[in-house]
Amino acid sequence: MNYEPIISKILGKHTKREGEVANLVLSYVAKNPHWDEEKAAPFNEIVLGKIEKALKDVLGVEFSDVMGRNRHRDLTDARMMMYLLLREYGLSYPRIGKIMGKNHTTILWGVRTAQSLLYYNAPFRENYQAFKNSCQI
Repeated sequence: MNYEPIISKILGKHTKREGEVANLVLSYVAKNPHWDEEKAAPFNEIVLGKIEKALKDVLGVEFSDVMGRNRHRDLTDARMMMYLLLREYGLSYPRIGKIMGKNHTTILWGVRTAQSLLYYNAPFRENYQAFKNSCQI
């Protein structure tokens, strides 16, 4: 493997310590061949099943509706709760976007909106706590 682009990317314009840092980078990459892969919590069908059940039991919405494009308030709230839960679970915005079939910026917006609603909207906060507790992830 050619490590030169990796070293250049890490070092940028800092060339004074290039040899020293390059050796450190090379030794780290050699010991950790999967260093650049996402270090997120594992996401699997069990987690998805728990979320799907909680959506139905607690919020009264179908998983397929939440995954769709419908913009009814109950579905958008459930969608934002799901974004926030997955983010708290440790997934990145792009990874949540892949799971949900959305752009990562949509997820970012949804998480920020959900955090705001948690602070200002008591019914949303109560529903989210019940949803989160029901998922048990």
